[in-house]
Amino acid sequence: MKKILLSAFAFFLMAGLFAQTGDVTFSVNMSKDTTFNPKTDSVFIAGSFVSWPQPGSVDTLMMTPNSDSTVYTLTVHGIANGEIQYKYFIVNNGPDWNQGEWPGDPNRRALIDGNTALNDKFGDAPVLVVFKVHTDSIADSIRANKASVFLAGDFGIGKAWAMPGSLAPLKCSPNNDSTAFTLGLWLYKGTNIQYKNFLVFDSTASWDNGEWPGNPNRTDSITGADTLHTVWGKLGYMGIPANNAVLPSFNIYPNPVHNVLYIDNLEHANRIEIYNVVGQRVRVIREVTGKKISIQTGDLNNGIYVISAFGENGVLKSMKFIKK
Repeated sequence: MKKILLSAFAFFLMAGLFAQTGDVTFSVNMSKDTTFNPKTDSVFIAGSFVSWPQPGSVDTLMMTPNSDSTVYTLTVHGIANGEIQYKYFIVNNGPDWNQGEWPGDPNRRALIDGNTALNDKFGDAPVLVVFKVHTDSIADSIRANKASVFLAGDFGIGKAWAMPGSLAPLKCSPNNDSTAFTLGLWLYKGTNIQYKNFLVFDSTASWDNGEWPGNPNRTDSITGADTLHTVWGKLGYMGIPANNAVLPSFNIYPNPVHNVLYIDNLEHANRIEIYNVVGQRVRVIREVTGKKISIQTGDLNNGIYVISAFGENGVLKSMKFIKK
């Protein structure tokens, strides 16, 4: 009987260990790199999950090409759950650090939770996207219950929709009084993401404490390095002014608008964003200079939109307009 119990315990222990790792399949499209020659060059991967060996020094990290040598693939077994960092390298004359996708930081990052497939393009570097959720409305509850704030979603960097609290890299950091939480993720331009904020109590992973139950999710399209501001429980970003901020008294016209929306009297703003009624960002104008700009609106669907002006500390002012 004792042997049976010990065997059962060993089985569950091993099952638990295996549940904390996954097989990760890396695929990289090499067609973007015009210097790559599949007849003379090999593709290697290096990363944190293998302690960053010099590319070309470990044969098992050489990737296998498809039939036309445009996509190279490698499956690495037993990678621990969590965040990994990695990069692809071209090797043609022995081990070499000098032919990576780009020199230095940033490394690629991915979220691993079990078996995972990663599809990359050689030379496409990630950009830093900061998620910031303003939690003023529930700050007292967060402090009283010592709750944590986690992101969950599909970010295009590995595991999609990991249960809130199950992946430490998706835990947000609070400001001094727990009225706002932030998290930076390295994402790729052109990625359409979905996400939502969740509270986690007593370090217990759960789907039960999201901003709202079920759909819709928050959505956005990554166009470059950015800070995405949200307000807990409010779809889209209607804005809360930064403390002591100087509010811009900008005007928009015509309203309703058909093809071109004009904004003037802009001050203290460095970015303009437009959201539709379900909270999707449909326009972003970066590096705003001058006091007057125009925005093409002819391709927007008819309906109500919110236009927000952002300064260094977040949203400064928001206004509604109608597209006809």
